[in-house]
Amino acid sequence: MEGAVVALLHHHKLDWSATTLANAEHYLLKGRWPEFLAYHGIVHIDQLTTESFEEYMTVHASVLKPATLMKFRCYARALAKFCQERPGYQATHIERCRATCSIGRRAGARRATCATCSCQTRTERSPPGASSS
Repeated sequence: MEGAVVALLHHHKLDWSATTLANAEHYLLKGRWPEFLAYHGIVHIDQLTTESFEEYMTVHASVLKPATLMKFRCYARALAKFCQERPGYQATHIERCRATCSIGRRAGARRATCATCSCQTRTERSPPGASSS
């Protein structure tokens, strides 16, 4: 598992900013995610499933800020895409995390583009009186 994340970070070394690389490393290698994987006995990338990502987000929705969950989702999507496109990292049980995640969506929220994976689900508050898209 760790090898796939390290390979992902190495792959994006030139096109992600230093901050994005550091954040991705924290979220995928040092944060709550590795503890969650260890608890569920997930050691290898081929044991990982789309449901694992979704369960992690659901379990942590009450303790993490919605913005934190959306950042994690962006890094998880990047990892899933990397594994699908690279020989040796095929994780046949993961797909890109759904783009229509409702965690963190609020009334008056509008879509914004995530810098990591270009998803359109990270939310920001709209100015008062502005219509949401």
